[in-house]
Amino acid sequence: SDADIAVAGKKKFSISTLADIAVRIEKQTGITIDIIDLYSSEGLILYESICGIPLVDNPPLRTEFTIKALGFKEDFLPQLNALKLERARRFSSGY
Repeated sequence: SDADIAVAGKKKFSISTLADIAVRIEKQTGITIDIIDLYSSEGLILYESICGIPLVDNPPLRTEFTIKALGFKEDFLPQLNALKLERARRFSSGY
């Protein structure tokens, strides 16, 4: 079992900083950690992260990311789902 953690600092975290945070948490908890920086995320990963359960809630920051995530959900996710359905249809038809 692992834990998924999303973080947001005053600016984007470097990959090495995110890895360091994950390792420290893993050592303390014994649980594998998957960590993302909300400022570096977009699309489905941002949407799923922002719709998760916040442990520390910052309403203005959460609003900023929610607006970005909902933009993806409303504007791009329907197109991605339509493409997936078309691929499945073509695959099942032998194209």
